[in-house]
Amino acid sequence: MRRYKVLTMVPHFDKVINLFNNIAEVDSIWGKKDTFYTEEELAEFLPKYDVCIVWIDPLKGKAIEAGKHLKAIGVPRAGYDNVDVKKATEYKIPVIYSPGANSSAVADFTLGLIISLVRGIAQKNYELKKGIFKERWALLEDVGFSLEGKTLGIIGLGNIGCRVAIRAKAFGMDIIGYDPYIDENTQTPLGLYPSELGIKLVSLEELLKKADIVTLHLPITQETKGLIGERELSWMKPNSYIVNTSRGGIIDEKALYKALKEKRIRGAALDVFEREPLPPDDPLLKLDNVVVTPHIAWCTEEAIFRSNYIVAKEIVKILKGEKPSLRNVANPIVLS
Repeated sequence: MRRYKVLTMVPHFDKVINLFNNIAEVDSIWGKKDTFYTEEELAEFLPKYDVCIVWIDPLKGKAIEAGKHLKAIGVPRAGYDNVDVKKATEYKIPVIYSPGANSSAVADFTLGLIISLVRGIAQKNYELKKGIFKERWALLEDVGFSLEGKTLGIIGLGNIGCRVAIRAKAFGMDIIGYDPYIDENTQTPLGLYPSELGIKLVSLEELLKKADIVTLHLPITQETKGLIGERELSWMKPNSYIVNTSRGGIIDEKALYKALKEKRIRGAALDVFEREPLPPDDPLLKLDNVVVTPHIAWCTEEAIFRSNYIVAKEIVKILKGEKPSLRNVANPIVLS
């Protein structure tokens, strides 16, 4: 069996390179430049490789055209929006990704943001480091609330949304959920029905009107882009919060800024944005009732290893002439 050549530009991939022993040589170019590789640069690299494993680098038309002979493309993330899957499918190249690998990490982070929001942790940390130590009575001007007995509205009941529900239940929260692809008789990705997770299914409008905290856990698609706009934000309670650790673009940021500026909702926590990196002059950064983080909800040692391991394992199957797990193939039609 000939040894294949694999190109990777993924962090910490060295920890799973041993999976390719005796079947492929792996070249890693992660960290060799300060920015991500461009489509043109990838187009120059790919002709001499059998597999390309990218992280966020854009593997689009020109690059895939140059790599039309590839045996597989790997994306060790829950999403693959940086890869032109349609173009890869034209050339019958399977795109392997790792849905669910970072679910626990994102669910943990989501609860962290929720607590930071409702108790003002990030804001008080900022104030204290600036030398602002308010007198005790001044602290009563903006008191947060306890999670116990409050209603959490989860939009998107996939791997992450369901794990958020489990964690929120431990805080004594009431859970309502909205997902157009799930009903009471549908098992969630965790193998449990919504009622078994303590989730009451409602419409999107009802969820936004009833929830004290709204959290988003869904992919960015034509259906979900701009899902939360001015109308939807107007349904929310004045004392409510919204959290987004899924994808930028699901919330209309201009409408969100307006709602926050006018205090029509109490606050927001955002880990993802329409534009990333977030420009330093973005108006959301000027608001005191917003907590922002740089798309790091997924990022733990365990999640990175698990994502890399899943993608490497499935690609090795392909190189050995075996079928990969369909759950990890973005375009399973190429395998038929």
